[in-house]
Amino acid sequence: MRAARFCVIDGCGRAHSSRGWCTMHYSRWYINGDPLVVKKANRVPVVDGRKVCSRCKLNQPVSMYVPNSISSTGLHSHCNDCRAHGKRKANYGVTVAQYDRMLAEQGGRCAICGNGPGAKGLAVDHCHTTGRVRALLCGPCNSAIGLLREDPQIFAAAVTYLQTK
Repeated sequence: MRAARFCVIDGCGRAHSSRGWCTMHYSRWYINGDPLVVKKANRVPVVDGRKVCSRCKLNQPVSMYVPNSISSTGLHSHCNDCRAHGKRKANYGVTVAQYDRMLAEQGGRCAICGNGPGAKGLAVDHCHTTGRVRALLCGPCNSAIGLLREDPQIFAAAVTYLQTK
């Protein structure tokens, strides 16, 4: 039987994983180039409460970034707008240009109720069966469509209910 091997870092005592180090020290080496360094110094500094987005390169207030506990700055590397556009592209295939065109065609308002965008902007409404993008909706209208299961008969029943009660 093979003898157990331990991390070569003095005082560690964890099981050997790779290059003679335990997984923690190997991860530190992989990320920082040194198995003893816990975190690198800030690579993208926060100056006067502002940070440069790594995607759009705009210098924005830190309020435009969500927290990220593993980041050197404690903030996500992309601003909220870039993160939202990335999610739209990944989830619905909608590019920034397509989103901006749809927004302009709708006058910057919800396609159903006409309200302006809320704190999270307008949501991309899509058919859950076909995946086809329909329009941009405010959060409440988008939620209503989902809660009523995208069924026109249920919508009609809801309208009748509201008109008669």
